[in-house]
Amino acid sequence: RLAPTTVKIDGAGVHKVTINNMSDIIDGYTYPIVQFAGTSIDIVNTSDDSERHFTFSGLLDNEVITVDNETKYISSTASGEKLSNFTSKKWLRLRQGMNTLAIISAGEVTITCPHYAMIGY
Repeated sequence: RLAPTTVKIDGAGVHKVTINNMSDIIDGYTYPIVQFAGTSIDIVNTSDDSERHFTFSGLLDNEVITVDNETKYISSTASGEKLSNFTSKKWLRLRQGMNTLAIISAGEVTITCPHYAMIGY
């Protein structure tokens, strides 16, 4: 079994990262887990659809948000619902192979991409 690929950005700013999605994909995409701190984040997979933004805004400065894009679950270290802060309503997805992400973040970001393998019978 392949361990997940994890990419970590240590601070606020504009970043460009690559993730190699080595999964055997049934529907064409793998949906990673994104954990971030700060008041906002904007991620675009420029290898896929440059108009598809994964965007949160209006968050508390000291909260940490975790988004499981596969199960579409959003959690926070602060109370209250966070769906209204998910301004783009576009879940982050990764194509098979190399993906380049353009990230604008107000704090630390960790992206974890699982690797799925198809099992035949």
